[in-house]
Amino acid sequence: MRLEPAGRRFSLLYYAQQMISLSDNTAADHLIGLLGRAAVQAALVALGNHSVARNEPFLTTRELFALKLAAPPALANAFASGDTAQRMRLLAGVDRLTPTLSQEAAWTMPRLIDTIEWFASPIDLARAIAILEAESSRPGLGPLRQILAINPGISFNHTTWPYVAYKGGSEPGVISTTWYLQRRDGRRFVLSIVLNDPKQTISTLAEVAVAQAAANLLARA
Repeated sequence: MRLEPAGRRFSLLYYAQQMISLSDNTAADHLIGLLGRAAVQAALVALGNHSVARNEPFLTTRELFALKLAAPPALANAFASGDTAQRMRLLAGVDRLTPTLSQEAAWTMPRLIDTIEWFASPIDLARAIAILEAESSRPGLGPLRQILAINPGISFNHTTWPYVAYKGGSEPGVISTTWYLQRRDGRRFVLSIVLNDPKQTISTLAEVAVAQAAANLLARA
């Protein structure tokens, strides 16, 4: 959505669809801006995230890119080592940075993945996607189920798995993938795979192979 002209209007449904199905960062930042950072942080608490303090202040995608692509080392290191209050004070300087596509193209190795990131364990992610699917049964929240199922991430046999919800994300040194799977007999499973390596990139093909093998095991469980 970064390519859309300024001022063009979209429905909240469209922003959510883009954010989940394509990991559209601009869509995510618009929703964070609408809800407010405090509300997003409160949602982490409600979802039972085990790393709430490490996620405060909750970064927009632009802020994360600015810190990893355009920030002087002193600013990035200060942010990484600071407490919540210190980080909040540093955000004004982060917002003045302008990360570029050429800087992004040069981002080929892990950068500060242990300190500047959105933090969640596989258990946190499994709980979050299960709660979101359950919330879709509430009045007015039916679109949640459709949004989560737009992009299954990998290929699934639709006869075996009539419903697949998915959310993934990655950067050099990080791959995070989480599925909510409803099998044809009604049994439901959550599969979450999170891989981190602070020194080198991770093979997406290898991660996909592991995920498909795990889904095949669940099909027979």
